[in-house]
Amino acid sequence: ALALPALPKLTSWEPLQLQSSDVASCCSDSTQPPTGQGIESTVSNFSETHSVSSDEGNKGFDVASSTEPSLLRQSTSARRRHRRRKAGEVNVNGQTLPAAVELRSATAAYGAASVSVNQVASEELEGSDIIAMLGLTLGKSERSSSAEEILEAAWNSIGSISLAAIVDVVHSLGKSCEADETVCKLIHDVRFVALISRLSQLSDGFDKPRFTARTVWGLGKLGACNQDVAAILTQLCCFMMPPSLEGFTGQELSNTLWGLAKLASATSSRCRAPAERLALRMLSQSNRRLPALTPQCLTNSLWAVAKLGLKGKLASDFAVGCMAEMCREGRLTDFSSQGLADSLWAAARLQIEGDEAMALCRAAAKEATPERFTTFLPQELSMTVWAIAKIVSGKNSNRKNGGRKSGKGQGGCLRLLAAQGPELEEFVLACVREATFNLEQHTAQGVSNVAWAVATLELSHHDEGHLFLLEAAVKATQEIEWFAPQAVANLCWALCSLPAVSQGQEDAQNFFSAVAWQVSAKIYNFDWQDLSGILSAMSRISACRLPEVVSLAATVTSHAAAAQPSQIGTQALLNIALAAVRLGVPQEVIWPLAESIWYVFSSEGERPLNPIDHRQWCEVRAYCGFSVAGHTSHSD
Repeated sequence: ALALPALPKLTSWEPLQLQSSDVASCCSDSTQPPTGQGIESTVSNFSETHSVSSDEGNKGFDVASSTEPSLLRQSTSARRRHRRRKAGEVNVNGQTLPAAVELRSATAAYGAASVSVNQVASEELEGSDIIAMLGLTLGKSERSSSAEEILEAAWNSIGSISLAAIVDVVHSLGKSCEADETVCKLIHDVRFVALISRLSQLSDGFDKPRFTARTVWGLGKLGACNQDVAAILTQLCCFMMPPSLEGFTGQELSNTLWGLAKLASATSSRCRAPAERLALRMLSQSNRRLPALTPQCLTNSLWAVAKLGLKGKLASDFAVGCMAEMCREGRLTDFSSQGLADSLWAAARLQIEGDEAMALCRAAAKEATPERFTTFLPQELSMTVWAIAKIVSGKNSNRKNGGRKSGKGQGGCLRLLAAQGPELEEFVLACVREATFNLEQHTAQGVSNVAWAVATLELSHHDEGHLFLLEAAVKATQEIEWFAPQAVANLCWALCSLPAVSQGQEDAQNFFSAVAWQVSAKIYNFDWQDLSGILSAMSRISACRLPEVVSLAATVTSHAAAAQPSQIGTQALLNIALAAVRLGVPQEVIWPLAESIWYVFSSEGERPLNPIDHRQWCEVRAYCGFSVAGHTSHSD
């Protein structure tokens, strides 16, 4: 039996309660990406949030494609750092508790009445001792320990805990915390704050690759990004130089990259700069080991580069190298469905010039088998289809046709998809078939993404694409209140690609009717790009001339006329006005908006309108009989 030093006893102690004014609230689970230009691009930055699941077989960690627990903010109180203390006791609200450090002015930040430190002598506990205190082996016993058990054991020995023990505790907490609510409570718990403060003070002892990899992964998994975490990353930047990185294994490099990407993408930006610097150093070392990296390491590393948004030759060369390694004969057969989906997502996000991303799509299609599709989760299917559509549409946009982009109406994406060989088109259609079969298991975001991909790749004339869009319309009609504004806009746009005369027009009508009621009731939840996209989509389908749709168009038009034009943008203003015209909104309702648009053009612009804007403006003016004496718009 392991002999443990005597530990102080806690009697009737309750965790300190954080004050709401001191702790930043956690962001929502449905974080949306920045919107792009035009409704076609509204999911181009699809919510890139991911979670990690452990793989006990090789001790690695996969990046999950599904919507993850949200990235969490940490306390924002201005808490100064304290000098390192090897051991001590802290008095909180009249109770004596073991502590390694003074809780960094916790009286102000966390509502404690007083904090005093008395030095005591004690031995340091190693990580294995902490685990032994729990009476089990984490992850390998009949009952794995909970986050609360791990944290409580660490807190009880915080006066004697070593760096190695803290590293193991942070890593174990990351593996134990899966639910959003648990993580949210954990990272604001005063015990966890004290533990990370202690870790920050001991960070000059990070002389082992294992310490770095496990710590960064654990902190990234927990979403813990406060000033102590930033200090830890800064300290790592000081001594994680190229020679020291040679001691890292491929898995340690990829796990560290994954953790850095998670920390850099947290709501708080304090960790981003040191995380990016450290990631670039990791890339230089990983780039030399690409052939030796496992499929899981390749996926995690490529995902991290995309998530961090790293630019420059080093990042580009590494991403290209990862994709080239994945495309080697037979390599993708060893990838999980999750790894394949995440790799395609990363390739789409990076937008690397060249054929590497398209080659990865072709390799994935070539490797696919009927049995493989049964292993895809709904989120993985939606991400895979979305990524391929994003890659193909990006490639199509770079192709010039007489000096202009070959657009959707010319069948550019469909031709480009067909040019990659029959395997890729069949792969996409097979994914769409599987998504239709499992539609009830898809989230609103997943339905929106697959619909966007079907429309972007111009597959709505195929039976698979047509059926999916109609089934998606039925599902969305029944669950419209769960669809985010961007998802509603994307699905509206996708349904515009249905043939003018086709089965299922009634389903489309019911969907647009439900959208009209939903948007009218929650108009202030929708941004101007989403509103203009929804109306533009409705105006393109003759079957949408429903009373509730016309009423919505009138409401949005009046809403836009009352707003500041600078808040909306020229393109959105024109789209709203033109949609109102085509849906038959009365002239007197459109007139104030047309006047507002004319004012923008006449007062701001010596700039001429482009041909598309010019045509739209002329159509609006002609409908309204709009003219202003003594003024000539730039479209004349």
